[in-house]
Amino acid sequence: MKTRSAVLLGTLAAVAAGVAGCPSSTSCPLETPQVTALPTCTEPPNYALSYPVRLCPTCNQTAATCSVQMSGTDIFLDLKVEACGDSTSCGGAGCSPGPTVCSFTTPAEGTYRVSATDAGGTVSGTLVVSASAPASCALPTAGL
Repeated sequence: MKTRSAVLLGTLAAVAAGVAGCPSSTSCPLETPQVTALPTCTEPPNYALSYPVRLCPTCNQTAATCSVQMSGTDIFLDLKVEACGDSTSCGGAGCSPGPTVCSFTTPAEGTYRVSATDAGGTVSGTLVVSASAPASCALPTAGL
């Protein structure tokens, strides 16, 4: 009797884990999360920057990744999250106050438009690359 109960409990736990999130052996489909803020930053050239991004993922979205494409004076942040399960069953999860970071090396001196796209459109920030200006990079606190 104890063996059957243990097997049943183990099976139920595995089913619950599969329903609640991604199976451990595979990844879930990728989605673009809602982006709520990008900062204005000033950094020196050729600097390993952790550019902060505020996301507002639904409760079924996890494991944010960021790839960065640079073209001229534009820097595009391609943000993706794994979406495991249906977001309609989430309820009001709310936005995360902590940032996700996109890591890249700052380009040559100049002013760059940093952008990310989500279902609502494009969110923009600015990166000023200057060897003489003081470094600063922080997300805006409004809207938290």
